[in-house]
Amino acid sequence: GFRSSMASSLAELQIRAGSTAARADLTEGMYLIGRRPGASAGTTGVSVPHASVSRAHAYLKVERSEGRTVVQIRDAGSKNGTSIVGVGAVPTEGWVVLEAEGKVIFGECEGVVVLREAHAGLLETGGEEPLLPEAAPSATSKPRTRTILLGTTVLLAVLGLSTSAAELLL
Repeated sequence: GFRSSMASSLAELQIRAGSTAARADLTEGMYLIGRRPGASAGTTGVSVPHASVSRAHAYLKVERSEGRTVVQIRDAGSKNGTSIVGVGAVPTEGWVVLEAEGKVIFGECEGVVVLREAHAGLLETGGEEPLLPEAAPSATSKPRTRTILLGTTVLLAVLGLSTSAAELLL
């Protein structure tokens, strides 16, 4: 029989800080996470009643691509910011891919997106490590542009690298 992927849950968002806890089943679409997010055309609100979370804190976009669930995140201009553990701050412009089981900090609340599919994730390395330059930055190297830094941040988010690996690259 035919089953619509729009109706079935692709992932679950779990957020907690102290006694505050929130969860939401995610299908394909756009989500606004916040203390009082409301809902608008095309966006589903996910309420996180914690003082460190802005009314409109961050956006999550859930899509199916090439048979896989892809979750992307963008800060909504929140006061206390959004960051991915081991990667860094989430920008307010452009989207950052959130790895399977990647931890996200919304203000002082920790969240995780748990994908429902068995083979979750975005990159399959076949057991090999990704190829990265090993040279440390020299004192004579010129500063890089913001575009390159943002590209590197997105690349690091996709590869799920730690901030120590980021320091080697930058």
